[in-house]
Amino acid sequence: MVFAPPSPLGVATTARGGKGRPKGSLVALVADQLAAATANRNRGPFLDVRPQIPWLRYALILGCLSLCAVIPPLLKLGRSSWRPFDTEVYFAVCGVVLACFLVGGVRLYLVSRLSLLRVDAVGLVFVNAVGLRRSIRRQSLGKVVVATVNVMTFKYRMTFSYYLFLDQNGRTLLKLPAKWWPEEGIERLGQALGVVITGTLGTLDGPAFRRQYPGSIPWIFANPAWTHPWLIVLLGAVLLFPALIVVIVLVSIVTGHNLN
Repeated sequence: MVFAPPSPLGVATTARGGKGRPKGSLVALVADQLAAATANRNRGPFLDVRPQIPWLRYALILGCLSLCAVIPPLLKLGRSSWRPFDTEVYFAVCGVVLACFLVGGVRLYLVSRLSLLRVDAVGLVFVNAVGLRRSIRRQSLGKVVVATVNVMTFKYRMTFSYYLFLDQNGRTLLKLPAKWWPEEGIERLGQALGVVITGTLGTLDGPAFRRQYPGSIPWIFANPAWTHPWLIVLLGAVLLFPALIVVIVLVSIVTGHNLN
């Protein structure tokens, strides 16, 4: 028996008189190749980046506002000077403010626990605060830009910085708050994806930010008329006033006081 050279498929063959026949099964070989490809796909993520919430900063803000809530009772200097209506209004305002902080705190907690950036064999995977996944192919990513937008100016400027993941045409595929995501993690993520991370010089206003990075911010933030400070205060009062009335009525029912 004369052994022939290995076949290109890697199956041992024998030759007798120039005629060879496979010694192994071609079906088994294909099955092994498919299993190897599946194992490569399921090997696991290359890199995970999780947000880092500045809990200490938010705790200091909450503590300062809590101290401000003590000012009205100190000005009265005694429960005897409080009218029933003053009590209901005070506790109603505190309840509405506390509810707003509670909603914000729950959102931050969900972001810190569930949100995730993952680089796998396909590209980038983003998991939001409620666990929903979104995949972006590696070929679709153009670059990552660190940009700052000026939302409102009233004595002081209110600015927000974002990591913008842009496609090949410069349109925003994903936007992440820069204060929640670590810079080192985003840099390692860019290296793993093979994309460039750049920054912008200065701060752009809403219209310029939306023009330069299409799809980055909603149109309402790109319109200076809708981001005017007094308009924001008016809209906030309109939205909070019904909640304040409901809380006042509930507090009066619980305490048994008459609102007249």
